[in-house]
Amino acid sequence: MICSVYINPNKLNIEGVMSATKPVKLGVISCPGTEKVTTEVTRHLKKQYTKKYSRLATHIARKYEMPVEDVWRMMYLNEDLHSVRLNQNSNFTKYQPPEFRLPVKFTRFANGEFKAEINSSVKGMNILIRIVILLNISPLSSGCQ
Repeated sequence: MICSVYINPNKLNIEGVMSATKPVKLGVISCPGTEKVTTEVTRHLKKQYTKKYSRLATHIARKYEMPVEDVWRMMYLNEDLHSVRLNQNSNFTKYQPPEFRLPVKFTRFANGEFKAEINSSVKGMNILIRIVILLNISPLSSGCQ
């Protein structure tokens, strides 16, 4: 599933995306000129998923009377079994969210359009594409009324 998302930089509202996907199945593509906002979006996603999964691990550890490290180990195993990208984390004391930004190579054409080549597998992932459309509006010359 690929969707374009237009986000007001003053209010990052991506809760609907989070409830529908697991972090290992979420990727973000930053188009040219949107790197700053994309960085804010990925930082927000990492913060929210860390909070969500930390609460979940603590709850499961208490419920089943297990050490939290064992819960993290099981959660990472489950993510690795169901994801396109393996989690490189070997620290089982806290949640480490994946890197959401996908590697992309852009080619700009003379007419201003560009082509994006995604350099990793995205099969089964939900992709957020951050696009900004800039309008070139020049001020009226002083001779025009």
